[in-house]
Amino acid sequence: MEQVLGQLPKAAGKVEARTLASMVFFNRTTHFEGVELPYEAQIAPGYAVNVGDFDGDGNEDIFLSQNFFELASVTVSTTFPGFDGGRRLDAGRGLWLRGMGGGRLEAVAGQKSAYWSMGSSGERPCVI
Repeated sequence: MEQVLGQLPKAAGKVEARTLASMVFFNRTTHFEGVELPYEAQIAPGYAVNVGDFDGDGNEDIFLSQNFFELASVTVSTTFPGFDGGRRLDAGRGLWLRGMGGGRLEAVAGQKSAYWSMGSSGERPCVI
């Protein structure tokens, strides 16, 4: 390791993560307030983050395009041709997080939002 990295590890600073949750950071003028996104936003990766007042209530909402199928496969299955070993992140279908005011966000069920995208976010751009 030392032959490759030299003195770099000794000179590097220490960084810690206190959470691995997907979060939004609100600018409160003197500081940023970190708020974890609701559970529904945690179960699949979120891409194409869109912010706007989608329901016209005066509060900003967030829309996430979810899923990612383009993971690199380390091994290719020859036993089951076409099977990628389950290497894709597909637990989401796109998610509207309704702004409730005061930095609170509420996940809106797909049945209510009428949005449903069952592909990879790389294949389907978010259109609102």
